[in-house]
Amino acid sequence: MRHVRVLASGETFTLTRDTGLIERNDVRIAHFSDVERVQIRTIHDSEGSDEHRLSIVLKSEEKLRIDQSTNAQDIAAVAEDLADMLGVEVTRKGRVQGIDGSRPLGRFGNVVFVLLLILGFFVVLILVASYLLA
Repeated sequence: MRHVRVLASGETFTLTRDTGLIERNDVRIAHFSDVERVQIRTIHDSEGSDEHRLSIVLKSEEKLRIDQSTNAQDIAAVAEDLADMLGVEVTRKGRVQGIDGSRPLGRFGNVVFVLLLILGFFVVLILVASYLLA
């Protein structure tokens, strides 16, 4: 792949391998050597859905927002393609995701965690009581 165009939120990002240029709407904004990493940031809202934001992070820490979606697999695929072209790694920030984009404990992960915590408390309480009564 020598040339990539990404259409996002009304903007066109063009990455050209031959020149090493990154352009936004045909205006040069960076060179491949300016790129630190490709980042996926996952933001969880209170209604249980996740939004995934894809950015190119420059060495100056400036972020070029490329795309956003609720589909983790689509964002991950675009991120991997960009990282391959730019020769950098993909980093993830925010909620921990499984490889397939799923949450490790599912939608009710916090409830499961609290229940396990309560169960652990009662096990410790029983052990302490049995020790004191012995």
